[in-house]
Amino acid sequence: MLEKSGKVGATVFIPDRDEPLPGIVFSHSAIRGGPNNNTDLLRFAWALARAGAASIVLDGVIHWQSGPNDDSIRPREFQFCAEQWVFEHVHLDLHRPADAGSRKAGFIPDGLNYCRLKISGEARCWPPGFWFDFGQTGEPASRNTDEMLTLKG
Repeated sequence: MLEKSGKVGATVFIPDRDEPLPGIVFSHSAIRGGPNNNTDLLRFAWALARAGAASIVLDGVIHWQSGPNDDSIRPREFQFCAEQWVFEHVHLDLHRPADAGSRKAGFIPDGLNYCRLKISGEARCWPPGFWFDFGQTGEPASRNTDEMLTLKG
């Protein structure tokens, strides 16, 4: 994905199914918590795809070794671009979208909102859905990140 704030690669997992799929967009592909407690979100996304959910995982690492920090928070447009890619390439179940990770809150650059982007001639919007927050210092994001770096998590 190429945006004004930079370029980010991504990995996509799409189950081979005919029915509408739940979709999830991950802001990062890994969390590094130290030498013995790292989380590979690509493996998690692959497992979700095997269970029937389409996933797109943006390349990038959240560095959590020295404790909670906001160093890995991404500009909002990367998540937006990934959501729109899912709309264009996946038969999405609009009742089961999800976002996961850390990102800056706020509007999309240039005032573009979800409903004004047209794909295939019709305006489509990433619907409100589940948001799993991690990789940021606020609650519950910090607690979620700490849990994800444990065997239990």
